[in-house]
This record gives sequence, C-alpha cells and structure tokens, in this order.
Amino acid sequence: MPRYSEAFKAKVVEKMMPPNARTVADVHRETGARVVESSPLRFDRTNDQGQRIYRGHVGGMADVVLVDLAETQPRAGSEISVGYDGRWGRGVCGVP
Repeated sequence: MPRYSEAFKAKVVEKMMPPNARTVADVHRETGARVVESSPLRFDRTNDQGQRIYRGHVGGMADVVLVDLAETQPRAGSEISVGYDGRWGRGVCGVP
C-alpha cells in the first residue's frame, strides 16, 4: 500500500472539496491515487476503560481509529469515537 506525502494528500482533498467537488473516480483517474471510500478496520487492543480499539487506513491517504464506547463489538446503534487522520469525532454506527 503506497503512502502519500502530506502535500499530495492536501492536493487530493482539495480536488474533492467544494467548489471543485470532484468524484473519487475522477481524482483516481487524474492522479492515480488509490482513493477509496471505505477500509476494513482490524481489532488493535482494549484501552484502560475496557473499550475496544480498531485501526485501519483509507487508501494510504489517512489513518483511521475507531473506539467503541459501548465496550462491546461495534454494531448498528453503537456509540463510537472515530479518529480520521488525527481529527476526532463521535457518532453512532449506522445500519449496514
């Protein structure tokens, strides 16, 4: 899996954000970057609070960390905390 420089990642993200709003397929054709919309996460460990931590990445572009706040295996309705390339947010798992 290739890893991309911060400058390259910023350029790709800029292409996909308004006002450009290019599709993932368009950006891939133009840059050759493996930009994907989803990535499998693997169980990493359990933290000190007993919450399960999963890690993965999105096409070599960003690191992803998911923390299941319910202390069970994530499923639809589970409250989660997600880190995407160092930025964090909270949400609820959707229905597959």
